[in-house]
Amino acid sequence: LQGCFEAEITFSQHIQIGKHSLTFTVEPRGVYAGTTYEGELNIVKAPSEINIQASSILVLPSTMYIEGSVYSSFGPLRGALIRLEFGESSSAVKTLSDGKFNATVDMPLNLVLSGFQELRVNVEPAEPWNAPLYIKKTVLVINPANISLVSAAFLSLIATLYTRLGKGKPREEAVAAALETPSKLEAHIVEAQLSKPKVDLEGVGGVKGG
Repeated sequence: LQGCFEAEITFSQHIQIGKHSLTFTVEPRGVYAGTTYEGELNIVKAPSEINIQASSILVLPSTMYIEGSVYSSFGPLRGALIRLEFGESSSAVKTLSDGKFNATVDMPLNLVLSGFQELRVNVEPAEPWNAPLYIKKTVLVINPANISLVSAAFLSLIATLYTRLGKGKPREEAVAAALETPSKLEAHIVEAQLSKPKVDLEGVGGVKGG
């Protein structure tokens, strides 16, 4: 159409994020006067998104296998650095040309308490126009060594209470008194209890978990 135009502007990859002034100027020509238009342009990074698959339950000692893909509105994030941290273990890999990655995190047998721990995932895109991403995934860790220690302590406590409370009492009364003693027993039982596993993903960008 007459009077319409299109313009393509290429920005430097080092341009600062935020608001910028955009000015269009039409030079005067013949009987037509010139004009100027000033507008505001907001430069933002494309939000990164991730699909990640990892086990929700881990029995120590074990190796956690993690795979996934990272992308934005521009397509797969090629060569993005993926940093994974779980407890005191960590791993780092780079995505392939299709944005996919595979990684492992070794979890040795230690004295960590059984319960929920967080798998932390940091994504650092290679392209400056893609935004970094950080997510967390909740994993239920079961430590047989820890459970054995708690069980042994529980049985030792029962035996001690039975011995102390059983003097001069029938065996049935001594056992009942030992089991009704709440103070130390509740502390051991609370540490040994495991809640229902759940998966919790939180991300800066969009997150889809498996």
